[in-house]
Amino acid sequence: NSSILLFPNLCQNLEEVHLQCVTFVETDVSCLNVKFLSLSRCSMPLLSILVRLFPNLQVLSITGEHSDAGDIEEVRRKNTEFQQHTQWRSLKSLIASVEILRMLNLQSEVDTVVTFPRNVMHAADDFIVYRGMEAVFQRLKPRHLKFRYLQGMPSLAVILSASIGHLTTLTLTLDNVDYPLDSPAMVSFMFWL
Repeated sequence: NSSILLFPNLCQNLEEVHLQCVTFVETDVSCLNVKFLSLSRCSMPLLSILVRLFPNLQVLSITGEHSDAGDIEEVRRKNTEFQQHTQWRSLKSLIASVEILRMLNLQSEVDTVVTFPRNVMHAADDFIVYRGMEAVFQRLKPRHLKFRYLQGMPSLAVILSASIGHLTTLTLTLDNVDYPLDSPAMVSFMFWL
């Protein structure tokens, strides 16, 4: 708790913040100058706290601990409720695992999105999270998207369908995909783009 008491004094001049293993609590403090925030191993990204603390944030990089589907949906619900009255319009770039992206459930547009499976070795755990990602991308309307696709995920065309009309840059990494790039599935995806 002593670090929380010190934080208000520190944040007056900060423009960039990197934190690991943090748990935020409700506070009246706002770090108005922070433009870049990197959070590592933050288990519950509640927007009600992050938006109040960093209202002018432009770049958010966040990774989290493992959460089961129930946790994801509960945090997602709370984040959605909060955004009915407040949106994070300053945010320009978001770097997050698919799980965190789904939990944040941002309702405002974000120019650049970088997303990836939480753990490539256990990516099958993320496949259920990928379902419905097209709706997340539709709300975010990224112009620049960096996306890591693994074999067994829902259709790549479906996941990206809502983004294609907004994208100017797509960086796509295909991991553990058994078929060659000239396969019918890849050719039809490239034609679809």
